Amino acid sequence: MDSHGNRPFDKPFLLCENLASVDGKSEKEEYGDRVRNMYKSVVMRKKWEGRIKENDVAYLDGITPDGEAQNGAYANYRVESVRNTSLNMMTIYFEKLP
Repeated sequence: MDSHGNRPFDKPFLLCENLASVDGKSEKEEYGDRVRNMYKSVVMRKKWEGRIKENDVAYLDGITPDGEAQNGAYANYRVESVRNTSLNMMTIYFEKLP
C-alpha cells in the first residue's frame, strides 16, 4: 500500500478524457464546499470500468509521475467516487489531495 492507502501499481496509465468542474446542484448538496477542489470526468464504462477505483491517486493540472521514487508520491488528486451513470457511461469524481 502507498501513503494514500492504495494498492501498488507497476506504472501509471494515461487517462485521456475531458475534465469538468463539479458544480451541479445535487453535487453541491453532496460535497458542499469541497466542490471547489474537485473535477469530474464522464467516460465510457467499457473502457475504464474496473481500471479506476475509489481512492486511486491521479496526476491532474499538469502534474506527472516523472521522477517519482515511490508510486503516487507526486499525485495531487484522488478518486473520490466512480459512478455508473448509464448503461454505457460512468462518472469519475476527483478530489484534490491536501
